[in-house]
Amino acid sequence: MAFKIYPTYSDANYYTRDSYNSGILSGSTQTSKYVAYCNQFLYGLTAYLDTIGTSTYTCNVGGTVVASGGTATTSSQTISVYVVTNTSTTTTAALSTATYGPYVPGGSVSPAQAGLANVFPLNTNTGTGQLGGVYVPQGAEVYFQSGTDATAKITATLDFIPAPLAPFVA
Repeated sequence: MAFKIYPTYSDANYYTRDSYNSGILSGSTQTSKYVAYCNQFLYGLTAYLDTIGTSTYTCNVGGTVVASGGTATTSSQTISVYVVTNTSTTTTAALSTATYGPYVPGGSVSPAQAGLANVFPLNTNTGTGQLGGVYVPQGAEVYFQSGTDATAKITATLDFIPAPLAPFVA
C-alpha cells in the first residue's frame, strides 16, 4: 500500500533553527558561501572576533558601522552578509543582491575584545508574512565577506529556519 507524508507546521523540521558556520575568515576580503537548500528565513549573524585587526571603525552600540555619530572607535574587522537570488521567471538569469552590514564584531568598545561574540539581527522588523527574519528562496547564495583588515581573524555563524512547508529532504 502506498502512503504519503504530508508535512505540517508541527513538523520539527519547520521550527528547529539551524546554522551555517563560515570557518575562520583570515585577512582582507575573505569570503564563505552557503547555498539555501530550501526556502528559508535568515534571522541573525553571530560574529566572533578571534584576532583583533589594526583597522579602526566608528560604530554604534549595536556594532554596525556608521559614517558619523558613532559611539566608539575600535580596532577590529568588519563582516557583511550578501544574499544573491535569481529573480527571473524566464530562462535568462536576473540576479538580485541584498546586503546586510557591515557589522563590527568584538563589541562597540575601544579597543575591541578578542573572544567576544556579537549577535546581529538581519531583520529587526516583522519581516515577510509577520514571521520575522529575511526570506531567502531555495538556491539563493548567501555570502559572508570580511572587511579589508589584513590581520584580523573572525568567524561567523548564520542562524536560519526553513520556511513553513518548504519542500526539502530531511
